[in-house]
Order: sequence, then C-alpha cells, then structure tokens
Amino acid sequence: MKGEGSGGTKPEFKKFLKISRRSVREGVVATTISKRRDYITVNEEKESREKCIELSKMLSGLINSL
Repeated sequence: MKGEGSGGTKPEFKKFLKISRRSVREGVVATTISKRRDYITVNEEKESREKCIELSKMLSGLINSL
C-alpha cells in the first residue's frame, strides 16, 4: 500500500506538492488567527511563520526541480 502522494506519475506528484504548499499557507492563516485570539504569544507566532515560510520555500524548490 502506498502513502498519499507517493508513487504515481511526475505530474501527479507535482500536484500533490502544490496541495501541500497550499496547506502550509493555510498554516500561516491559522497562526494569524491564533495570535489575534491570544492563543499564542508573539514569539510563537513569529516562530510558526518562519517555519511555514521555510517549508513553503522547500516545497517550491522541489516543485521547480521537477
């Protein structure tokens, strides 16, 4: 049994990566909402945004390499 996003054709994999990148961007939105509602601190918001940006860049690099 294959995991989600594994195997398949290169276009299918690229599509999966683009969906993943959109999910990371949703993480930025969730971070913003969490901060506005005071669920997280300013430092936690900054750390979360930095990690989301890093993940998005990594996914973009992988997508562009295909």
